[in-house]
Amino acid sequence: SLRLHGTEEDCSDRTSSQCIRFRAQFTAFLQCFCTSEVQILPVCSDRIVLIMGARSQLWSIAKMSVTGGVIGVTISDRYVTVVAIKGHSMHPTMTATDSALRGDIVLAEKACLDQYKFSRGDVILFKCPSNHKEVFVKRLIGLPGEWIQLPASSEIIKVPQGHCWVEGDNAARSWDSRSFGPIPLGLINGRVTHIIWPPSKIGRVERKWPEDRIPPF
Repeated sequence: SLRLHGTEEDCSDRTSSQCIRFRAQFTAFLQCFCTSEVQILPVCSDRIVLIMGARSQLWSIAKMSVTGGVIGVTISDRYVTVVAIKGHSMHPTMTATDSALRGDIVLAEKACLDQYKFSRGDVILFKCPSNHKEVFVKRLIGLPGEWIQLPASSEIIKVPQGHCWVEGDNAARSWDSRSFGPIPLGLINGRVTHIIWPPSKIGRVERKWPEDRIPPF
């Protein structure tokens, strides 16, 4: 509840009726802005002090914050996630800078993980094979069981079942399957669907196949 503390002297210069009317009007005024009960109590002070139910309000705020956090984590864990692009392996499709607010921020959906529903040309998020704390963004080039020809090479390899082949759009600056080989499907965190920052680049991330690249067979 909200209590308004004033002094006995606050009413000493008023008639009894004026004091009562003052309290009633001021109480009604405060009640317009408060959802809790408002009371006026006399104390030894020469000022009006508003004492809020601080503990209960802080507890309510804490509960709302925790609830919002749990909902956010649940959404991020099950349905979508938001990632700031780092590095230059996906340039020019996605751009990273030293400041996250100036770099691209992307949205990735996770429904594709239910049965690993991917297509060649999708941009995916996945955990680094050698360090699962790091998350990479690359383009999916080869699906399980497909034969692919390595870029700028005559070598042809088969992607193992349960794995996929990924590469960055900026081949010269990308550490990808050409270095660490096919990645297990279990490392995939989602499929990038949209760029949501900066405003000038907001839009859908299109599925596409790299130019001058022989499709898998």
